[in-house]
Amino acid sequence: MHTHALSPILDIKRSQKVLEVFDNIFTAKYTNLLHAKLDFKKEDENDLRRIKRLLDTLEPHNVDYTAFFRLLSRYNGTKTKLLALSTDKKPLLEWLDDYDRRMAKEKVNIEMQDTCYRSKIHLKELYT
Repeated sequence: MHTHALSPILDIKRSQKVLEVFDNIFTAKYTNLLHAKLDFKKEDENDLRRIKRLLDTLEPHNVDYTAFFRLLSRYNGTKTKLLALSTDKKPLLEWLDDYDRRMAKEKVNIEMQDTCYRSKIHLKELYT
């Protein structure tokens, strides 16, 4: 890279450590951003793989990221408009099917939490 040009004025080992820290921070922030864009409320062990698969699907087929995420924000299970963005529909369809399963799992978890919360409130009302 260009590190040799700056080597007389930079401490290379320190610069490499700074870049490693930056990489970790950037990856964490970018992952959080994509979690929000994908409307993931809770983390799932497969989310990083899911995000990587999405990006690997969008990029080679020249899918406009802004258009994709805008449509995904209004996604209701109808895949037609999202699939129309891609030149190769099969990988995107497979990703959307996985996304549907992920969102259904999250919805169940949120509904269970909501039910537990309402039960706690009800019990509190009974005993206060």
